[in-house]
Amino acid sequence: MNVTADDLQSEAQEQAMPSLGAALGDLLRHPFDALVAGFNWKTAAVSAILRATMFFCTNLRSGHELALRATLVEAIYAICSMGLFGAVTERIRNARPAWLTGIVVWIAIPATMLTVQFFVHRACGTPQLKTSMIASFCFAAMGTGFSWFAMRRGALLVGDPSVGAERRTFASDMRTVPALVWEFVAAGPRALLRRCV
Repeated sequence: MNVTADDLQSEAQEQAMPSLGAALGDLLRHPFDALVAGFNWKTAAVSAILRATMFFCTNLRSGHELALRATLVEAIYAICSMGLFGAVTERIRNARPAWLTGIVVWIAIPATMLTVQFFVHRACGTPQLKTSMIASFCFAAMGTGFSWFAMRRGALLVGDPSVGAERRTFASDMRTVPALVWEFVAAGPRALLRRCV
């Protein structure tokens, strides 16, 4: 087996990445720095717009007033929760092993978010709660996965210097989103093709 310089560089980069346990431990030891100072306003803003729109649409058959109330509740909830979960995702984005980090991002974060979200909307009387939560689950799994994917490629980062995040403008991030969406959607089929060839 021939080892190339690219292989050596890739292995060195992977060794420099923190373990998931170390990254999560850092979050627990420094929660203010990680969650408040590292609040990811970019994921909060994008999520609030998309999720509030989704809640409006799923609750519209109960009337405009109730749909608007569900929209407002979701917008406020999404800003708070997705800013915090975005901060967590940003902190662990390069943690190894990637498969375990993926489980945290694709399952643990959405499950936590949806559990709290359910009780928030139930307390606020969201009329189409079941339909809203099903739609929210689908969106949460794909949304957190996409955020992780984008953050690993340098987008949607708020720029916490302590974790090596680069600062880019929100407009710059939004210009890269169409290409990132395409790359995200194509990642699965590409991986399958590589295994088959």
